[in-house]
Amino acid sequence: TYTLSGPAPSGAPISASVTVEVTPAEAPLARLRIADQPAGARIAPGFLGLVLQTPGPLAAREGQLLRNLQNYGGGPLSIRPADGRIAPARKMFAGLPPGTVTLETARAAADCPGAEQLARVPPPPPGLRCTLAQGTDSAIGTVDTLLQYAQWGAAGVTLQGGITDAAATPPTVAPRYYGMLFFAHFAGAQGQWLPVQLDSSAQIKAWAVRDTRSQTVRVALINHEASTSGTVAVQLPPGMREAVVTRLASTDPLRLAGQTFDGSRDGRPVGTAYGEILEADGDGQLQLAMGAHSAALLTLTPQ
Repeated sequence: TYTLSGPAPSGAPISASVTVEVTPAEAPLARLRIADQPAGARIAPGFLGLVLQTPGPLAAREGQLLRNLQNYGGGPLSIRPADGRIAPARKMFAGLPPGTVTLETARAAADCPGAEQLARVPPPPPGLRCTLAQGTDSAIGTVDTLLQYAQWGAAGVTLQGGITDAAATPPTVAPRYYGMLFFAHFAGAQGQWLPVQLDSSAQIKAWAVRDTRSQTVRVALINHEASTSGTVAVQLPPGMREAVVTRLASTDPLRLAGQTFDGSRDGRPVGTAYGEILEADGDGQLQLAMGAHSAALLTLTPQ
């Protein structure tokens, strides 16, 4: 029931209410169970990487966009100059706070299989970074790709192509930037992987990590269904009762946690950030609504 209250023209208080009745679906789109004990290594620090042109000093807006990724991701961004020259790149990033970026020279990309092959190949050797061609352009696709390579065990992923659309008015950022920022939220302080059990006939994927310092659990879900929405029944680990939900939709304009970078002239998001709060039932299960072709990040904090 939604109630709106306020003063009438006379100053007297008035209110109006409307009740929305929702009929639950016969069955959820998916059932997800998150294990309590970590399994596998942590996400490598500095996992996110970019190949960038180095035309001159970095604009303040672009510098803030890079800091956003570093602030949430808990580690420096790995930047590879497109021309391979380190000295000009140092000058380009000289105005950023120390630890925002690390510079690397070119590495071969042939050592990394495609994302569709990762489930069928052995884990990578330590320290292997994968360079992806400029084909992962959608926000949801970027999230999926980064999560797959991170769980496979890659030390990092370097994306080719910029994160801004310099020709757009007002200024915009590329869709992949939203996907990178979503991943940075998920990776946090290089969380350690938690096993998940997902039962679904729909195109839904799920990943989970635990921050070993704060014991916070983050769960990423992607609904790849183009036109099917529904709920996911999430069985929380013991000791978890509440989740804060951050959403990434594929609609235009793109928004992460209700904020957009369209029109931002300083690299900071436009709009008020919000997160939904979901509470588990007595059995430790909560119901997460998933829109078609969308992603959701659940942040669980021990009670």
